[in-house]
Amino acid sequence: MEDTLKDAWADALTSGLYKQSRAAMNRGGGFCCLGVLCEVAMELGYPVVKTEVEDMDDVFEYRLAGEPYGDMDALTTGLMETFDISTDQQNKFIGLNDGEVVVNPETNFYESVAPVDFAGIAERLDEVLD
Repeated sequence: MEDTLKDAWADALTSGLYKQSRAAMNRGGGFCCLGVLCEVAMELGYPVVKTEVEDMDDVFEYRLAGEPYGDMDALTTGLMETFDISTDQQNKFIGLNDGEVVVNPETNFYESVAPVDFAGIAERLDEVLD
C-alpha cells in the first residue's frame, strides 16, 4: 500500500470522524475499517465509486471505477489490487474489525476474539500489511 494512503487511513481511523460498526463497510452511518479506507481513497482521488445498495436504506457498497459490481461486505478485486491488499490481509482486517472465532492451537478448541477499535486497528496497519 502506498504510504500516503496508509498514513491517511491511519489518521482517519483515529480522527473520531468515523463511527465503527460491524458486518458491512458502510451502514447506517457506521463504518468498518475497510469502509473508512474506501472513503479516504476517494478523498485522495482514487477512482473509487460509492453507491447505495438497492432496497437497503443507508447501506453503501464500493467498487473501483470500471468494475461492474460493488460489494458492501468486502473490497472488490479491483480495490484490493489498487490498494495492494491481499485476500489474507483483507480477511485479517475484517477479523480485527468484527471479531472472529479462531482455533487455539494448544487446546484445539474454538475461541472468540473480540473486535478491535479503530485506534487499535490503526496501530496494526504495518503489522497486517507486511
